[in-house]
Amino acid sequence: MKTMQPSAAEHKPAHKGVVPLVGLSLAGFFMYGCNNILMTLLPSYSLSIGATMVEAGLQGTVFLLVAVVMRFYFGPLADRRGTRFVMVIGAASFVVSSLLLALSTTFWQLLLIRSVQAVGLSAFWPCAVAAVASISPAGKDGLYIGSYRFATAASLLFGPLAALAIVEISGYAACFLILAGCSAAAFALSFCFAPHRVRIVEAPVLPSDGSSSEKVESGEWDDLGTARTLRMAFASGQRSLIVLLCVTAVVSLGYGLSMNFVVTFVEGEQIPINAGLFFSCFSIGGLIANPLAGWIADTCNRRVVLSATLSCMGIGIGLIALVRVEPLVLLAAGFLAGMGSSGSTIVVLSTISASVDERFRASALSVQQNVVDLGIACASTLFGWLFAIAVTPEFVFIGQAMFAVVCACVLLAAKKAVRC
Repeated sequence: MKTMQPSAAEHKPAHKGVVPLVGLSLAGFFMYGCNNILMTLLPSYSLSIGATMVEAGLQGTVFLLVAVVMRFYFGPLADRRGTRFVMVIGAASFVVSSLLLALSTTFWQLLLIRSVQAVGLSAFWPCAVAAVASISPAGKDGLYIGSYRFATAASLLFGPLAALAIVEISGYAACFLILAGCSAAAFALSFCFAPHRVRIVEAPVLPSDGSSSEKVESGEWDDLGTARTLRMAFASGQRSLIVLLCVTAVVSLGYGLSMNFVVTFVEGEQIPINAGLFFSCFSIGGLIANPLAGWIADTCNRRVVLSATLSCMGIGIGLIALVRVEPLVLLAAGFLAGMGSSGSTIVVLSTISASVDERFRASALSVQQNVVDLGIACASTLFGWLFAIAVTPEFVFIGQAMFAVVCACVLLAAKKAVRC
């Protein structure tokens, strides 16, 4: 298949290297920090302005659902207009919404503001990963994405703790104003370091069967619809993207099980250990896995690495079933589950970046992020039902562990499933 290259006059390559990586990582740190803080504070803030418990939970649900829908628009838009344009929109939405939060007094105002913030969640997150992949030197996609994810994960260690202290001292309004300042910093960093738009003169469109190609002239590029751009992304990734999305769904189910039901299990069975230690170990494992898995993915067969990280997560979840016998096993379970979850995510992201045409990368990453959110949401309902009918709760953890390990073995055996 013949692929036409953009002319030198219309192609502005992204600045690559450590400096833009640091800038984008700081932008991600601020944006993820703001999001983590808001997810922590807003349920209690909702109650403080007169909302019910149901409404306090509803604002988070609306936030995620709007973000899922909007990603189908912003991902393709980033492929057409550039990641900088969309990331700046996402950061700006957090600046405006954080300022409005300081003025909100009713739940319905809060709900509308959360819908504005969902624009930031849908626009910034997948585009930032696409931007990092664009500025990474050849063969270092995994290391750069892993380093970026390390910075964003670190925000969870500091953000909520600092925010709660600020609220206690100065109140919610002061905290929201500080978040607006952090979002403004992310806005400036995104504007300075996110890649310029890459102008396409002629681009191939690969149908799903790969039998022929359809060319898009430069004048048509801005007019490509969302559905057509998404189709191009899937055609570009071919079977690899479908497999990677399936792996993402498995990881998301395991993540949702860990986040939603470990505390319930430990406290319900009156196991003599602080369930919060699981999440501490989970975070530590994730922080270690982010750069490590990215580096290994750059140097080894990604299919093998992904099978190993998926198995690691499964083993960690399976160990939870042994906590009743030995409570300290919960620490190892959290560490392995965290390493496996973050490691799998990094390998998936780096493989998508390597296998999907750069012109459709943001669209593919947006779909991947939607699978993450939907998988976690489905986990709450699915595992809640399974816990209700299971003879003993340990069976649920063992079942998910076996499912993850079996999927890893299938992936390892399917040598042509993920081309890297």
